[in-house]
Amino acid sequence: MLHVPIFSIFAAKLYKVLKQLLVKFVKLRRTIKQKIGIPNTVLLLSFFTGVFGATVAIIIKNLLHFTTSILGNAFPEAEINYLYLAFPFIGIVLTMWYVVRLVKDNLSHGVSIVLKSMCKSKGKLRRHNIYSSMIASTITVGFGGSVGLEAPIVLTGAAVGSNLAQFFNLSPKNTRLMLACGSTAAMAAIFKAPIAAIVFAVEVLMLDLTTAAILPLLISAATGTLLSIFFLGENVMLSIPLTSTYQLQNIPFYIILGIFSGFVSVYFLRMLRFIEKWMGKFKNRYIKALLGGLFLGGLIFVFPVFYGEGYESVNAIINGNAFSIFQHSPISFISDSHFVFLVFIALVILVKVIAMALTTSSGGVGGVFAPCLFVGAFSGFFVAEILNYYLGLDLPVINFILAGMAGVMAGVMQAPLTGIFLIAELTTGYVLLVPLMITASVAYLTVHPFEKYSVYTKKLAEMGA
Repeated sequence: MLHVPIFSIFAAKLYKVLKQLLVKFVKLRRTIKQKIGIPNTVLLLSFFTGVFGATVAIIIKNLLHFTTSILGNAFPEAEINYLYLAFPFIGIVLTMWYVVRLVKDNLSHGVSIVLKSMCKSKGKLRRHNIYSSMIASTITVGFGGSVGLEAPIVLTGAAVGSNLAQFFNLSPKNTRLMLACGSTAAMAAIFKAPIAAIVFAVEVLMLDLTTAAILPLLISAATGTLLSIFFLGENVMLSIPLTSTYQLQNIPFYIILGIFSGFVSVYFLRMLRFIEKWMGKFKNRYIKALLGGLFLGGLIFVFPVFYGEGYESVNAIINGNAFSIFQHSPISFISDSHFVFLVFIALVILVKVIAMALTTSSGGVGGVFAPCLFVGAFSGFFVAEILNYYLGLDLPVINFILAGMAGVMAGVMQAPLTGIFLIAELTTGYVLLVPLMITASVAYLTVHPFEKYSVYTKKLAEMGA
């Protein structure tokens, strides 16, 4: 009891100090707007948005690494790992509890939430979006949910920019711009791809690209990239050793890959909607979590490549270790036959979409960005393997893997430029620019007659925006 008055005095002093700091900060905000003007305020905020947006991206990546490292210690060295049956279910249940009990808001489809804010809410996002998606997606993916972190990271970065703009009472136009700067910085930090991040803001977030907007986007993208390099090193997410440039005689095969990627994208979009509609029939969220978690665990048990984001498996096929994707699978014995191996790769392409849809529709939080890259990489590998093995060609498999990634991104997200520039920057060069352009364009044209909306704008339409 003797310590209570001391604590009360300390709390009162702390409150007084915080109140004084807040008053000074509000005065500083007013001074900044009055002294340097709105345009310069936007430029200054674009820098800080880049800093904070990149910071949250770095934090999320490190949180995921920390979570997977801890859980990975529980995996036995045996060929068949039964923990794959349990971990995804646990992750979905924990994520659902966090979202329902603590956040009390919808966190699914992060990019669609950003788009809705751009269209309906004058670029305003809630404060909890700065941290809520970061925590929820880390739990989901860390426990093996077959989704990506990119959409939650984009939402988090966008929320940083939006709330900074709201604090400085910027106009709706500038609030939208700051939102786009936040998402640009976050995406640039993830992939170390500043050009692709800016293109994403224009092509996917539908930001009006004006002279006044381009400089803040450039500042945020450059800031995010530099901070990512400083804290995470210069290594990019995917290790891609380019061994050859494209050859003109291979152009028809890139067109074939574009058509194949387009039909894979149509399947991706329709299967995603089918699973979500089927899971939506279960009104009880606990039943959805149970069904989704158990089905997902079963799929990951048979196909361990679906555990988490899947970039390790993409790196494996890029570096010529395709047979390593059979590790810890109960059907690893089938890899002896090349035909059966190709059937397995086809199943990976088809079932990955189901695993992703089960994760998001049963209560997990994550995005489709990483699954697009995963499915695209395996699609390019599949086409190149068939053409090389059965037609006796000598196509560069790595080039087709990269082109397939751009093709599926162009088809699913209906954002061909984002796919082209992202893959070009991931290879730290533009030697494959023409094949990427051909594959992405053909994939986009293949999808367009079948699907009016992209994976993001479809959700936006369902939200009534």
